[in-house]
Amino acid sequence: SVSPLTLKNLFFISFVIFIPLAFSLRDRDIASRDVVLIITISAILGYAVLGFGLKYGDSSTGWISFSNPLLMSLISSDVVVPDPGLITDFLHKMSFILLPVLIIACIINHQFSGLAHMIFAFLVSTVLIPVFGYWVWGNDGWLAQQGFVDSMGSVVINMVPAWFACMVLYRRRSVWAKPKHAQLSAYSTASALLLLLGWFGLALNSSVESGDIFRILLNILFAASMGGICGFAYHAFFESDPVSRSHRLTGGFVAGLVAIAACADVVTFLEALSIGAVAGILHNIAINLLRKTVLQPSWQAPAAQLIAIHAMGGLWGALAVGLFNSAGGVGELDTNLILVQLKGIGIALAYSTVLGLLLGKLPFLSKKQPSFA
Repeated sequence: SVSPLTLKNLFFISFVIFIPLAFSLRDRDIASRDVVLIITISAILGYAVLGFGLKYGDSSTGWISFSNPLLMSLISSDVVVPDPGLITDFLHKMSFILLPVLIIACIINHQFSGLAHMIFAFLVSTVLIPVFGYWVWGNDGWLAQQGFVDSMGSVVINMVPAWFACMVLYRRRSVWAKPKHAQLSAYSTASALLLLLGWFGLALNSSVESGDIFRILLNILFAASMGGICGFAYHAFFESDPVSRSHRLTGGFVAGLVAIAACADVVTFLEALSIGAVAGILHNIAINLLRKTVLQPSWQAPAAQLIAIHAMGGLWGALAVGLFNSAGGVGELDTNLILVQLKGIGIALAYSTVLGLLLGKLPFLSKKQPSFA
């Protein structure tokens, strides 16, 4: 018979599928949906082979881990069936690699062929996210030991991949390929709602033993809702383009999800609402800035919105940990925690900038075969 704990784990793990489903529904083009499947498969295999060990293995230095207990149990001739707890842990953490890989793919979009997307997804799932993720979440990660807080990945699985993709686009600006069918918005309504379910999965998978899970889920819902309202209202009052008003609603909604991911477990309901509100407004400001500078053509609007949602939302979420930590309250700011959070944000930006500029010029990316329109 199946134990209640096993059934609960299976239920929590099932939420992972909502993340790739959300990205597959953002495009009506069949080829784009196929590439989402290719990327998902590549990311899962890369994470199993190398990424899982880099992200959650052991290290004596706190910088990088070379142990992969999952891979060793799979290839060992002495063990027929890997430890069930290890497999459960891998499945729980899989959502933390699928989201960043898909964010990067959708920002880069038509600039890569299907094969290039597959290889790039493998690199992201084995190097980019696992290494930084180990610094923040690893047993001996050096940022974790300094007190950096990123509970559900505002920085690790949102800001880092979004800024990395921005640097890849900047690196490839001389060979930008215009898509045949330009996407109007970063997320559809269906995608935004599925991401909400995916975020519930992130919370459940990272707080399985938490007795406070329902408060965390309500914080997520409050932040997302307020982000959507403020993103929509800001556009209605301060911007004149009525066509993109609904896009600001879904974008602000997801920006609220991104921001609350860093601190859903340590803030009050009122603070969650405030974090979501600021995230929705910052998302609009960041879009306008990107559209006026780096991503000016109309067909690059979705990329600008994705970067604004995940990079700016993640940055604000990490800073909000220090500003809204319930331990001290807004009136008693934790200066040390704010400085640690700012340091982590700076390291994340530098890390993703360097790798984005380096990987953006890899030889296999030079041939343009747009297939992810």
